[in-house]
Amino acid sequence: MNLTLLEKSTYYSLTLISLIINFLPRYISKMLGMMLGDFMRIIIPIRKNVAIQNLKIAFPNKSNNEINRIIKQCYRHFGIIFIDLFRSFTLNKEKLNKLVEISKLDLKMLREDNGGIIVTGHIGNWELFLPIFGLNNIPFFAIAQYQRNKGAQKFFKKMREKHNSKIILKGISSKELISIINNNKYLGLASDQNAGKKGTMVPFFGKDTSVPKGAGIFHIKTKCPIFICYCIADRNYNYNFMVNKLNLDNFQEDTNDKLFDISRVISDDLEKIVSLYPEQYFWFHRKWPKKIYKTK
Repeated sequence: MNLTLLEKSTYYSLTLISLIINFLPRYISKMLGMMLGDFMRIIIPIRKNVAIQNLKIAFPNKSNNEINRIIKQCYRHFGIIFIDLFRSFTLNKEKLNKLVEISKLDLKMLREDNGGIIVTGHIGNWELFLPIFGLNNIPFFAIAQYQRNKGAQKFFKKMREKHNSKIILKGISSKELISIINNNKYLGLASDQNAGKKGTMVPFFGKDTSVPKGAGIFHIKTKCPIFICYCIADRNYNYNFMVNKLNLDNFQEDTNDKLFDISRVISDDLEKIVSLYPEQYFWFHRKWPKKIYKTK
């Protein structure tokens, strides 16, 4: 990968920041993450209004004070998550076990199923999926957005792939993704962003929205299992990795109906976890169709 001077500076700057953060005790890095969140909320409140609108749509009975409290916690949460992403570079199996609680039964189930689809949403710390699977020797591929700055792209790819998991950039063909699943590997999908005309309309907090239907399509084509997983932070910012294998036996056989059923179950499950941990959800993208926001 040929980098410009600016891109090289970005790569080495990010590497230096990662080294410094990993040198700090974690309680200091958590404080740094909260300060970063407060800074973003107060000084650079990008998409803050979108987050407020989303929270008011999802929780119409919450007061402005409650909404503002969630917003404050949300910024701090993602500040800590961002710092933890840099700290993941030095994760090993021992550190992971101290940081993340994972059921041995869930690990056994994932190993015995020999591949499938891992579905999650932008809640908790989804970046930890890569070391969780990789350090437990479970083959895992995750789809990621391409960074325009090649220096940033090189850094984050190197960091995310350090623990044996693999990153696939958006734009890869469905045939290649299906090949991953058919070769007994897990494919990770975040299925909560507004998919527009390409998605399936399902309810989310009582209002229809378009969600990606990739999980359903890949299941129909490969007959592979689907697991809904989350990595949720506790009060001390240790994490709990949750795994729920979908029972797909009772879904309808018609392709369109089955796609809707799968998307509906995934959306309902996400709604439940977001209701429990609203401060850990990424409210900063427009979740519902534009017409819903016009009424706010």
